Amino acid sequence: MELQLFDSGIMLGRAKLDKGGSFDTIEVLKRAMDRYGIGRALVYSAMAKDSWPQEGNRQLMEMIKGEENIYPAWVGLPGHTGEFPDGETLKRQVKENRICALRLFPNHHTYPTSDFCCGELFGAMNAMHMPVFLDYGVEHWSEPMPWDEIYRLCNAWPDIPFVLVRVGCGSNRTLFPLLAQCPNLHFEISYFDANRGLESVTERFGAGRMLFGTGMPIYNPACPIAMLYYADISDRDKEKIAGENLQKLIGGIYYDI
Repeated sequence: MELQLFDSGIMLGRAKLDKGGSFDTIEVLKRAMDRYGIGRALVYSAMAKDSWPQEGNRQLMEMIKGEENIYPAWVGLPGHTGEFPDGETLKRQVKENRICALRLFPNHHTYPTSDFCCGELFGAMNAMHMPVFLDYGVEHWSEPMPWDEIYRLCNAWPDIPFVLVRVGCGSNRTLFPLLAQCPNLHFEISYFDANRGLESVTERFGAGRMLFGTGMPIYNPACPIAMLYYADISDRDKEKIAGENLQKLIGGIYYDI
């Protein structure tokens, strides 16, 4: 069967340390998506990640204007320094621009996700049921994630669908109890190359907790695509992971609050 792939995490624009692989324009991105059979994508701005979130988010909206299969994810920050909108302003802007997710880089942007720093931001996203992608910059599976803080966030903000980025093959002993105890926790599969990983999660928790993602253009999309196509799970579960789960999260956003 041919899966309807909806990529949950593609970076658009010139990366700061570009080595010739950036998706500099929407046309370059669409060619890559066509090559790999990816029909839809949730994208965030390279400039927003590497330099200036507000300007990068603005440029992202210009770049994807009129593209019905490209969905915007804004890179977020706590708003105390004026670099990012306060909670109420953010809710209004998210509604006006039909933003589909917020992507946070706490380590890269050097801030904690504690309530004193991010409480207002998470409060706004909790009210909107906005998917929040937590990207801790993991490059290798042996690098730790702040599991205790992830557990705290899921419990403190139960109406936010949290999505962990780059969960690796060494994470099961911590990931599984979190999935069992935190129904609002999800993860994208771009780096989840554990032996029978997709099968184990599907058997224990159902396929609804996983989102297809590639991490392009930083990472090669071949691994997650092959993992999903060749996983020993039902076609129905593959369809959920391929795109239905992400579409469900986006469809659950409360824009009018």
